[in-house]
Amino acid sequence: MGKLYQRTAVKSYQLGLLQSRAHRAVNTFMTAYLANLDLSLPEWSLMGILKEKGGLQPAKIAGILGVKPPVATTLISGLERKGLVCRGKHEHDSRSAVITLSQKGENVMAATEKLLSKELRAFLGDLALPEIMLYMRVLAKLAAKL
Repeated sequence: MGKLYQRTAVKSYQLGLLQSRAHRAVNTFMTAYLANLDLSLPEWSLMGILKEKGGLQPAKIAGILGVKPPVATTLISGLERKGLVCRGKHEHDSRSAVITLSQKGENVMAATEKLLSKELRAFLGDLALPEIMLYMRVLAKLAAKL
């Protein structure tokens, strides 16, 4: 076990409780904000992945989101019905689909990211940017353990 963990005498229940409460706080805030746009947090995450990585196959999307392929397919279909993503053919395998953001999806991403980032800054206002960045690095390290 790491020296910092031993020195600070962090109790396992405290770690679980704090992580759970932090998740719930951010999740509740973002879910409420996105609901006004008829988007779920998983849909928003999927759109962000597509914005960042470009076109992806559904199986790859499922892997990145950490969900089973049928869950990814359901998310993709919902975003497709809303006109936010497009399903195209893979250039090397015509049997395989590639999912991309539609123009409407690109527009929604740009506008929403700008506004949601501003709202998140207000929500996290008592945290300094270095604290937020450290938290993000810790989350990334923990997520990589899956």
